[in-house]
Amino acid sequence: MDFFKKYFGIGINNSLTFYNNSGFTHSGPWKLIGRSNTFDRWYIGEVCAAEYTILIDESTENKEIIKCIVVASTEIANLQVFGRSQLNRELVKLEAVVNRSYVDVTITPVNKKIETAKFIYSANYFKTLSPISF
Repeated sequence: MDFFKKYFGIGINNSLTFYNNSGFTHSGPWKLIGRSNTFDRWYIGEVCAAEYTILIDESTENKEIIKCIVVASTEIANLQVFGRSQLNRELVKLEAVVNRSYVDVTITPVNKKIETAKFIYSANYFKTLSPISF
């Protein structure tokens, strides 16, 4: 319990406070991009939006990190990249597709060489607040 008190506390509005400049480290498990990879799926009645940080690591010289947000209803999904940084060139395309029930978030390499790249991601989900109407 002392470990948690050293690094975490209760912040404003019941948020979590990190002490001593602590934070999160992400290391996987990683996935292979392949030709295309649906890396996340969420159901419209449960979640209506998500934000992602995605790291793509193809080689020592080819890496990319992407920040994006997705919002969806039963009929439409919108994925917006709001931050992107790479060492040489863009490595992947991202897409969100909805089918009246769930949203699939997909990563696709821009060329065949990138199919062997590894990626990891983190996500924050935002619950649906209004009931679904068809």
